[in-house]
Amino acid sequence: MKKAPCLKPLVLIVEDTRDIAILYRHMLSALGINTVASAETIAEAKANVAKIDFDIILSDNSLPDGKGLDFLNKMALRHPGTYRCLITTDLDLTAGDKLRHNFKAKPLKLSEMEGIIEAAKKHAEEHAAARQAARRSARKTH
Repeated sequence: MKKAPCLKPLVLIVEDTRDIAILYRHMLSALGINTVASAETIAEAKANVAKIDFDIILSDNSLPDGKGLDFLNKMALRHPGTYRCLITTDLDLTAGDKLRHNFKAKPLKLSEMEGIIEAAKKHAEEHAAARQAARRSARKTH
């Protein structure tokens, strides 16, 4: 699926605490981003991802049906152009886990959400440039 960097990214919030999910929606709205889906479980998140090509996935780690980190690991393989951020109180993650995905500790501030959006835009641009370079390289070998 072709994915170009977009000005208003599609965001999936995976958070089982409704008040926190609502807070994230308000933060995103304050940043001018109104296209958001949310899920309270990994199963719901997978169903959303099957329907929509998200630009950003924000996930809690402790979810009713598993770990958000495991879900993000799978998303990294299947959707490398999607920016992933683990937002959690679980500070016992390994350094590798923190490097593989973007990591933010709860509670999240509006300035941190803004940083996530900016980093996601940069990620999308870099991913699109890498794909374009790979296509050019493939054409040269044929």
